Amino acid sequence: MIPKPKYIENILEITKSGKGFICCDVICECGSRRFICYKNVLMKSKEQKEYEKQLSKFFSKYNSFTTTIENGVRYLCGMKGIFSNKVVDKMESKSFDCTEIIKVKCAHCGKEFILFDSRFHGYDAVIPERENKYDNVEYSFKQIKWKNDEDSIATFSIKVDNDDSLEDFINNAYETDLETYSNSFGSIIINAKNVKTNTKKTIVNLETE
Repeated sequence: MIPKPKYIENILEITKSGKGFICCDVICECGSRRFICYKNVLMKSKEQKEYEKQLSKFFSKYNSFTTTIENGVRYLCGMKGIFSNKVVDKMESKSFDCTEIIKVKCAHCGKEFILFDSRFHGYDAVIPERENKYDNVEYSFKQIKWKNDEDSIATFSIKVDNDDSLEDFINNAYETDLETYSNSFGSIIINAKNVKTNTKKTIVNLETE
């Protein structure tokens, strides 16, 4: 069984496990399972909004893609042809702040926990060549609201996927320690269920590599 991510292991109770994955309930250190959820707010520039529109159109035109670097600039390439191996179009690959942070506050004791921060958690966030451009950015947060429930209190569950063992991870990726390995999950899903209405939401569903 893969380990619980070290950064939140003290608030996770494993409910199901299998080959390369675990499912856990989130339980506060005080014993409560009820939380209020918050997500960081990203302020997108006009350039980013326009680029995202262009990127969406680009991805809608082709079924196969690759990347190339020309004169130090990375490009996304759209592929066509019988074997989808002919580059017919390309656009510059630009990087903007896409940080996702999910935190919860216990509805009983008020303690806060970061369930996921894409800058520091998941495979791409812990590899030696990770990007650290936004590490010191301080974000504002907005509460995740639920319809027909002003309090918006919910229970939370988390599923993470990882290599089967530390040894497998080292063989497939790089030499590391158990704590780093536990935080190097390849995907994370955070689900929530409203206490009052029983409505369910997927808060995060991300591949992290």
